[in-house]
Amino acid sequence: MGRGRLWDLFSSFFVISLVTVGGGAAMIPLVVDFAVERKKWLSEEGMVDCLAVCQSLPGAIIINIATYIGKKTGGLAGALAAALGSVAPAFATIMLVMLFIDRLGGNSHLAGALDGA
Repeated sequence: MGRGRLWDLFSSFFVISLVTVGGGAAMIPLVVDFAVERKKWLSEEGMVDCLAVCQSLPGAIIINIATYIGKKTGGLAGALAAALGSVAPAFATIMLVMLFIDRLGGNSHLAGALDGA
């Protein structure tokens, strides 16, 4: 398994997670486009199998799908790369928000918004 394939798995799932709004179910069409149409990682039948298995597992569906596709195409390293790519945008966003919330801790408008949320 080359670094190029691992980077491809990571970056593909990173982009899908970064640009999609609406959660895991909203990401499925993009995953199908990437995994079946563009990259040819899975056949259409393989994607149906992937969705069937991943919906039956506990946890976030996009992480399950990323891990499944990563494992199929790149073994354990591929599963890890794809799973990390799928969670990295959310993790980075949370870290940035926490950085700014810490700096704006005394802001009454922010406190009101957080109380409302």
